[in-house]
Amino acid sequence: MKRIIFAIVAILIAMSMLVLPIYGETTESLEDGGFEAGIGNASSADGQSIVSQSDSVYCGGSASLKCTGRSNKWGAVEWNVTDYIQAKGDGNYFCTLYITGNFSGSVRPTLHVYYADNTDVYHNIAVMTSFTQEAWTYVGADAEGKALPMGVEDWSKDYADWEKVIKGGNVTKAFLYFWIEGDDFGDVYIDNINFWHESDTPVEFTVSESPKLPTAGGEVVTVPLDEDTDDTAPSNPMTTEKETQKPADTTPAEKGSNNGLIIGICAAVIVVLAVVAILIAKKKKT
Repeated sequence: MKRIIFAIVAILIAMSMLVLPIYGETTESLEDGGFEAGIGNASSADGQSIVSQSDSVYCGGSASLKCTGRSNKWGAVEWNVTDYIQAKGDGNYFCTLYITGNFSGSVRPTLHVYYADNTDVYHNIAVMTSFTQEAWTYVGADAEGKALPMGVEDWSKDYADWEKVIKGGNVTKAFLYFWIEGDDFGDVYIDNINFWHESDTPVEFTVSESPKLPTAGGEVVTVPLDEDTDDTAPSNPMTTEKETQKPADTTPAEKGSNNGLIIGICAAVIVVLAVVAILIAKKKKT
């Protein structure tokens, strides 16, 4: 009887350990998206741009990612996210970040995925988000701050009609980078970047009350995205954000996080009850 009880307890403990990481796990697909310790796993997209940490310009914390020496619209910075997509598979993927620069321009995060059948697919949010050197601009979310899923690029349709499920099977390579317009040679700064699958929870970065910019003055702003706009800068007026920006308040990832917490607590309660039962059984025998 004692062996059976101990076996049940061991199984319950093992189950509780497995449950917690499955639901709502916070996984950093991009190393140090706040760039506090360095540039993480970021690299030059074209081999010419210089990617470095900046401690004089930042949105949150005390550092950001600086990209200088640009020579085209796509050759700024990129992340190899092959392993992450291979591990996560099919689903919705999101990318949010803050950006500024020494010029006024527009940006669109892009995910380029290569497959084993020699095909490749571009995924993005279908709009160019305007930014200026006078502000840190939040990219990748709608007017309410909810992250928008990256879709399969199809310029014959509105973004609302794009296929949002990214295929994660048979992926050979995958890179996250930016298409930047306004000045092919200007410097850009990126901070608080997240890239995540719907099963994960994005890292919650804090926006500084006194963000540092390439120019004096300025403030943190959010540019609402207009889903009906096709590859043009949004016309919506900028709105000032004074509080911490939290991406995707109602994404499936956050729902998964809540479910994981509930399941984890239930598992822990079961384990505690089992231990109590064992102690009571021992006490009765003595």
